[in-house]
Amino acid sequence: MEHVQPQPPEPDPTEEKDWIDRLILLHERPLPGEMSEQQNAGEKCMWCSAGDPAKLRPLNGMLPVWPLRACPACIEARGVKVKTFAVWAEHLADCAACQLGDHCPAAMPLAEAHAAAVETATGSKLVNLICCKVQEDVSTPTVAPVTWIGSDSAYHSYVHVPKCRSPRRTKGVVRVVPKYAVPDDGATRNEEDRR
Repeated sequence: MEHVQPQPPEPDPTEEKDWIDRLILLHERPLPGEMSEQQNAGEKCMWCSAGDPAKLRPLNGMLPVWPLRACPACIEARGVKVKTFAVWAEHLADCAACQLGDHCPAAMPLAEAHAAAVETATGSKLVNLICCKVQEDVSTPTVAPVTWIGSDSAYHSYVHVPKCRSPRRTKGVVRVVPKYAVPDDGATRNEEDRR
C-alpha cells in the first residue's frame, strides 16, 4: 500500500505583498481626472497630496514611465483596505447566511475591520454601490463586498444583500446583481436569473 503525502495548504494570497500591490494598482488608483496636475505629474501623492518627493514612490507593478507616486502611509492604508475587502468577500462567498441578508456573527468583525480600513484610507466610510448607484456607509448590515469579472479583469465593488435594485431600466426590466459568485477558471457563474 502506497503512502500518499497530504498536499500542503495553499498560501493565503492576502499574505503575499505582490498580490496586495496588484490589487492596489487595479482597484485603488485614482483616475487622472480625479487628481491635480501635481498628482498626475508624480510631484504629490496620488491620494493625499503629500508633497515630499523624497518619500514618494511608485506602486509596485506600475510601468516606470508612469509618473504617479504615493506616500508610504497611503500605500499601507490602501493595502489594508484591499486585504480586508478580500477576506470579507471570501467569507461571503462561503456563507449562505450573509448572502441572504444581514452580516452573520462571523462576518461582523470582518465587516468592521473593512469599514475601519476604508475610513483610514479614504477619510470616510462611504462607498459606492455598483447597482443602485448610491453611496452608503460600508458598515451598514445590508452592504456587502462583491467581486465580479469584467471585460478586462476582476473588479471590486459593493452591493446591497440580498438584492440591489438598479434605477436603470432596460425594456422595463429592473436589473439585479446576482448572488456573489466566485470566479472559477476565469469565469463567473451566476445562478440567479436576471429580472
